[in-house]
Amino acid sequence: MELDAAVKLDPARTDIHYVRGQVLLHMGRKVEAKKELEAAVSIDNEHRAAREKQMETVPSPELLQDPQ
Repeated sequence: MELDAAVKLDPARTDIHYVRGQVLLHMGRKVEAKKELEAAVSIDNEHRAAREKQMETVPSPELLQDPQ
């Protein structure tokens, strides 16, 4: 399956895991599908946490304004 190669090329892509999970589900391979869908959710949560942590370091817009 081409999606196997895609996962190997970029294992951090949530969308690839999600699509692979959907394909496996439609093929009746429910256990493998569940693992892929769980991986998609886990990776998405990791990305979200990283973005939130990054936003903590961004100064508030009020601090960036020039004093008048």
